[in-house]
Amino acid sequence: VLSAEEAEHAWRVKPDGRARLLITDQDVIVDDNGQARLHARGEAHFGFTLIPAPEKTPEASLPLTAEKPVGSYTASATVRNLQPEVKELQAAGEAAPVRLSPPPAWRSQGVAQAPGEGELPQAAKWQIGIPQGALEGLSEAWLELRYQGDVARLSADGKLLVDDFFNGLDWRIGLKRYLSDGGAKTLELSILPLRKDAPVYFETPHAVEFGPNGQAVRLESVRLIPEYELRLGAK
Repeated sequence: VLSAEEAEHAWRVKPDGRARLLITDQDVIVDDNGQARLHARGEAHFGFTLIPAPEKTPEASLPLTAEKPVGSYTASATVRNLQPEVKELQAAGEAAPVRLSPPPAWRSQGVAQAPGEGELPQAAKWQIGIPQGALEGLSEAWLELRYQGDVARLSADGKLLVDDFFNGLDWRIGLKRYLSDGGAKTLELSILPLRKDAPVYFETPHAVEFGPNGQAVRLESVRLIPEYELRLGAK
């Protein structure tokens, strides 16, 4: 009998050809053959339990250590310390007033519209360097940005990759699709200032800090978070 917490973290897998329950706090992907991949973001340690317990330690992409109770295992990947290089390219200018859409019939005024798709000359800009081989031994590398502003855009070689509308939460971008060649990568981040008079409501975990000019724009932190992988049933 499983507890409620165990049931919420249980997966049906076949690491050795026999159906078992895999119980783990890690993210899990199971393929059509029942082979499982465990993912750990920012943590190189894995822990899981197989029910019923295998007669011998299952094959895995990382060395497994048997623990108690029987059927429990741990594993550790090689820790990666990824450090991005951040350089400010341009200070922010004064953002134009937020445009409103035509008001619908059921309200007195329109809603705030997103900035146009072209260049944002008023945006603050930073260059972010991703080190060569950032994905080596990893299933993913996440770029985590903590910022304040209106809209943020991430580009490379003059091409928009992804954008984000500020909501007070950290913005995480998976870089695997952009680092397929394994080489170093230079990204450009632009953040349009948020005007204090913008007709937008924010329920943020932290108060927005507006400057004397009535604008908020800052890049508070840039992190690269490694995501490790453990494959069960295959070395």
